[in-house]
Amino acid sequence: PGWANIEIHSTGRTSGHLWEQTELAHAASGGWLLNLISSGPIIHPRQIVTLHDAAIFRHPGQFSRSYGMFHRLVRPALARRARRICTVSAFSMDALAEHMRVPPAKFAVNRTRSCALNAS
Repeated sequence: PGWANIEIHSTGRTSGHLWEQTELAHAASGGWLLNLISSGPIIHPRQIVTLHDAAIFRHPGQFSRSYGMFHRLVRPALARRARRICTVSAFSMDALAEHMRVPPAKFAVNRTRSCALNAS
């Protein structure tokens, strides 16, 4: 894309979850990382993650076995590690907090609370 205000860097030789968990984490070390698609490197200490809903937990039969198993393991670990979790509604926040055992205070819901880096 021709984004004028966003600097784009390509990094790594692998792809998929291997790239995300290893090379992305290394490339972003020392800085903040914003993840917009329900996944990200678990080991990165300074990140904001977006989790849209709890469907992976509430409706596991709607996902392939491997996809569901991976995300039911990764998302709670990522949510506990993230500095802030953005989501789309109070309903989603409540469901995600319950299933992942993450305090609601970590969430920023829609426009009612900023997803910005003010969450130290």
